[in-house]
This record gives sequence, C-alpha cells and structure tokens, in this order.
Amino acid sequence: MTLIKKPKLPLEEPPVAALRSCEDLAPADSPVVAVGVVDNVTLAQACRAMPCVKARLTSNGRGVLVDDALGVTTVTLGMKLQRCAFTLFYDRADRSFMCTVWRPGQAADECFAVGRPAVNYRPIDSILGETTLDGILRVLDIPRRALFPDEELDAWPMWGN
Repeated sequence: MTLIKKPKLPLEEPPVAALRSCEDLAPADSPVVAVGVVDNVTLAQACRAMPCVKARLTSNGRGVLVDDALGVTTVTLGMKLQRCAFTLFYDRADRSFMCTVWRPGQAADECFAVGRPAVNYRPIDSILGETTLDGILRVLDIPRRALFPDEELDAWPMWGN
C-alpha cells in the first residue's frame, strides 16, 4: 500500500492579521484595559487555534487568560474553539467596567456593566453570580495585577506575585 501525501494548501488568512492591525492601533496610554478568559481550553489548544496571536496567553483556573488590548482576541479564540469567552474591560479614568460574554450558539453577546450602559449587548445581571469587580476577577481567576499593574501587590496578597 502506498501512502499519498496530501499537498499542503495555503492556509486561509486567519483574522489574526486584522487583530494585529487593530491591536497596533490601541493607544499605549489608553485608560481602558481589557483582559479575557476562554473557558475550558488548554494553553496548547489556544496556541494551535491562533498560532500567530500577538496577545499574551496564560493558563488559569478556568482555561486560558488573554492579555487582550482591544478585547477582540478573546472572542475570536472562543469562536474558533467554540468555548465561552469572557472579556473584562476596565476604565481607569472613571472606574467603570463591563464584562462581555460570548457563548457558542447564542445570537447576541451578553454584557454586565457598571458605571455606564453597554450598548449593542444583551444586558445580564451578573457574571457567574458576581456583581463587583473583585468578585468577577475572582470567579474568572483573573489576577488583579492584570488590571492594576502599578498597584502594590502586598496590599492584595490573595492575588499572588
């Protein structure tokens, strides 16, 4: 029996190129910080799904933590892997925050917002039962330093180093 190798087809250009161009446009001094979590995904699965992603990916207790400049990478990764994706946006200037939720098979993204209304999202009452920023960070296993990198870590020993 002779095995015939399939010819290597050029890979379809993933939305990563678009993500890179969007992330490059994010102002470095923006008061808005975004960090995301994709549920039930390993770091290896995430890296295979988006091998050229510019955002930093890290394992966490729920799946993969995404250091996401504009919040696009988290949702794209969730869509590619058909997993729930949470993106937390925090505005350091006015201390408002919102957390969007993308779920496979759902027509509209959900959003829990504090401080200003979220437009273009279906409003929800909480994120996994939590309504405070610290509660949402805890339930999504997002280190506080992801939103507050300049804060004294000794003041928040529960978040580690």
